[in-house]
Amino acid sequence: MAKVEDFFGTLNTVNDIQDERYSHLELLKRAVDAMANATYQSI
Repeated sequence: MAKVEDFFGTLNTVNDIQDERYSHLELLKRAVDAMANATYQSI
């Protein structure tokens, strides 16, 4: 039987994200929210 640990590796781990990178997340979130509102039930 497969274990949960088998699905997650350490190769794609991101450490030490700078604070300035987090400021871009709000812009991306707004863009995704706008797309979700514009494409409601069309996907």
